[in-house]
Amino acid sequence: AFLNCLTGCNYYFKAITEKDFSSNRITQLNDDGKYFILHSEHNAWHFYYLQIKGDTITGKLSTWLFYHAKYLTPKSKGVKQYKKRTEPEVINEVHIYTSDTIPINTETISIPMASIQKIIIYDPAKGATIASWVLPAVFVPAAVIIIGILLMINAAESASESMLSSSCPFIYTYDGENFTLEGEIYGGAILQSMERDDYMLLPGFKTVNGQYQLKISNELKEIQYTNLAELMVVNHPENTKILADKSGTLYTMSDIQTPVSAISNNNNDYLQQLKERDNDFFMFNEDNGNDVFNSMILNFHKPANLNTTNEAKLIINAKNSLWLDYIYEEYSSLFGSKYNKFVKKRNNVPPEKNIKWMFEQGLLLSVYIETENGWEFIDYFNTVGPLSTRDMVMPIDIGKIKGEEVKIKIECGFNFWELDYAAMDFSESTPLEVNYIKASSAIDEKGNDVSKQIIADDEIYLTQLEIGNEAIVTYPEVQFNETLEQTVILHTKGYYTKIRDYKGKRKIAALISFRKPKVFTAFSKKRYYEVCKEFGIDASNLLVKNEE
Repeated sequence: AFLNCLTGCNYYFKAITEKDFSSNRITQLNDDGKYFILHSEHNAWHFYYLQIKGDTITGKLSTWLFYHAKYLTPKSKGVKQYKKRTEPEVINEVHIYTSDTIPINTETISIPMASIQKIIIYDPAKGATIASWVLPAVFVPAAVIIIGILLMINAAESASESMLSSSCPFIYTYDGENFTLEGEIYGGAILQSMERDDYMLLPGFKTVNGQYQLKISNELKEIQYTNLAELMVVNHPENTKILADKSGTLYTMSDIQTPVSAISNNNNDYLQQLKERDNDFFMFNEDNGNDVFNSMILNFHKPANLNTTNEAKLIINAKNSLWLDYIYEEYSSLFGSKYNKFVKKRNNVPPEKNIKWMFEQGLLLSVYIETENGWEFIDYFNTVGPLSTRDMVMPIDIGKIKGEEVKIKIECGFNFWELDYAAMDFSESTPLEVNYIKASSAIDEKGNDVSKQIIADDEIYLTQLEIGNEAIVTYPEVQFNETLEQTVILHTKGYYTKIRDYKGKRKIAALISFRKPKVFTAFSKKRYYEVCKEFGIDASNLLVKNEE
């Protein structure tokens, strides 16, 4: 529970007065991708396209400040709280104060270096931030606090200001006032050879002033390559839910049923936890002895009269765990200084082989159906990252299932996923009106229009090289019949690579062992116990055991 609340914790920044007004210092800040705000008297603008020529700074001005306007005059001493989920770029701001008078309607400006009165840089207040996480935690068990702090320390060392060591591009939607984090796209596609499509439901995403607006940002130590980012705006009848599976096929759902039972492979009942989307998760972290995989068996009542296609749709709401992020980082570090060479070599491996390895190690969320011949594999859900849960759907042919029950098993490695909700829909999917909407503009953090990089599935990528890179993407509104409802799905395609500089020799013997199935999840469980032992914690108090 403590780990799940991390993304909603308090974050703080402080205002630091910069003493160096030189052109070299401003150039360095600009090269670092900082968000400049120019102040003149009582006015402020976004200052971008900066160029320094001699003793003059030139650039363009925009009043398009969004939430940045909330933090124009923070106190010079102490710290100020901000919302990391919806306002992550606050800690990327640089404020330049000039004595020059600037006309309000000016679009471009040149100001002498000599007119700069003050430069303020916003910087994360790490001490206040971590204190805000830890101090309230006195009300939860000490063991959980220590595990939480351990992951914080690991993440801080591995990923600068981010809570994660690696993930994928973050997606935020704009509601007219704030950007809200929706989740991550093409999670797990950490190699060029694993580039894939992703279909993210954007619930409640509406237009503002006739436009949809969202943001794609890089907030981690990685390079992100987004090939395509288009909206699928679906018109459909009321009281019908729409989801796209991992291949982009759309399904309608109008007869959603929760399971009649939800029993883990350790015989524990989780039915109440999985009936609602309420952040009450099944963590796939039971101690099953030698069985390092964890599973959940869902039992559904099969309708007497199935639809003509005999198709049902499994619906889940889930996300990856922070522990998976932590343990994958430890696995990667085993390559030592040879890590980047390994990644380059792995790019020449067919993606099917990489997916097979992920499947055999339990990183993917696998789905099975019980038949007369035992458990039959259906498909798997791709990794989606640990920041936000996501609604996902999987079609299942139940025509050959005898009797009145449909039993589904969901399985993964130790503590790799968090399952919040599970249901099944037995209605027949209906035809849909789908509008594929290309971006009308995409403005990066330096004011460049990068829309051409994301409007088609081609060899042109929106390449975000470092933390702080972002693109605010705008899409035109789609008119539709007011008697219908609209659902918006973000279709993206891309991949990302982690930036790492591990030291030392690679652990060859350990790495060879990971070629065998389930070794990675066995490593996860073993490391979990080791971490607990290092901090004097009895791991058995943290794991769910068989109630019998």
